[in-house]
Amino acid sequence: MSYFKFKEEDVFYNRVKAHPENAFFIHSGTVYYAQSKETSGSFSATERSVPRGFVSLYELNIDRNGTTNKYIYPFITKDGTIGAFKTVSTTSFNTQFSYGDKITGSYRLSASLSRTFINDATDRRQRLRAIRTSLDNYTHLSPRFAMSGVFGDKLISDVNMISVPSIFYGSAIKKGSVSLKYYITGTVVAELQDSKNNGELIQVSGTTYAQSFGSGACAGVVLYKQGVILLTGSWALETGSRDYLNQASADDYVTSSWLYWGTTMTDDGYTMQSTMEGTAYSIDFKGTNFISTMTLFAKAKKQELNHSNNLTFYKHGQTAKNTTSSFSYVEDSTITIKNIVSTSYAEPTGAFQKETYITKIGIYDENKNLIGITNLSKPMRKLEDRDYIFKLKLDI
Repeated sequence: MSYFKFKEEDVFYNRVKAHPENAFFIHSGTVYYAQSKETSGSFSATERSVPRGFVSLYELNIDRNGTTNKYIYPFITKDGTIGAFKTVSTTSFNTQFSYGDKITGSYRLSASLSRTFINDATDRRQRLRAIRTSLDNYTHLSPRFAMSGVFGDKLISDVNMISVPSIFYGSAIKKGSVSLKYYITGTVVAELQDSKNNGELIQVSGTTYAQSFGSGACAGVVLYKQGVILLTGSWALETGSRDYLNQASADDYVTSSWLYWGTTMTDDGYTMQSTMEGTAYSIDFKGTNFISTMTLFAKAKKQELNHSNNLTFYKHGQTAKNTTSSFSYVEDSTITIKNIVSTSYAEPTGAFQKETYITKIGIYDENKNLIGITNLSKPMRKLEDRDYIFKLKLDI
């Protein structure tokens, strides 16, 4: 087999910017992602071993139930290197594990949308304080990102915080791609979009009633790089009231607004009530992924790679008389190569040429370890008097 080294001008590095689309739908406390169907396995109720609407980080524990089919998990043996997982505190490492014990982790890691409703009745203001610096970094786009200012104080106001894990959007959520919809009995009563590309979520459409209060108004902001959406729009989207806050008395029910978008989603602390039946929510956005690619030009020069060790390369019916010994190996020089050059005439054959067909190209590292194989869609005929260049693309 022949090896050819890539030259400097044969290798190019590029970066591709992609915008994958994401769509979530929330109804009755259940999250549905990308219209995917939940499939059951042979050993588990859910084939991917994660709840509906979630994605599995590593997808290692496919169709495992943890009993008859044990879960795959990472582990570290406690020894003199003092190695452990980041989730194990120093105190736990010193007191709960002896040398030789196995410290285990979990590969059943999953992610989905999550909601945190922040008001005076919940002790969750620290979550807002944690992103204060990030909010300040966005104030050049809009003053509505300010923690406190002319548009109110988020530390004393009700805030609906929606968190999007980075596994869905990559480096950042694409500006201008965010859309939130509020459904009541199957009708879209209102929709928000970041139509200004500055992070402001503007109510762009809805029912006549909802638009009479919030048409063109800003109901919140989106932090593109952090995957956080803060909804503060408190105007009514419908007449009447519902038990979004699990109140004991009907007198304490509240009117549907953007503050309650996504209620009961992913253990937000509220349970589904009968008055909330018929409400649903959706969010669509595009992510931003940068994919590093390597482009390689593999060259098959003229008068090279025109010989094959395959027995079909030789004329049929010949018996090779090769000579072998402890010091040498001599091939039979009388063996005739089969002439496969085509001709339009019945009897004469075309002028003899050594021809091969290239079907695969292997890529090796500096130690001649095979690291990749390129399969051609159809065999490429290699003639002696022609140069060939194959363009290979590798995503890193």
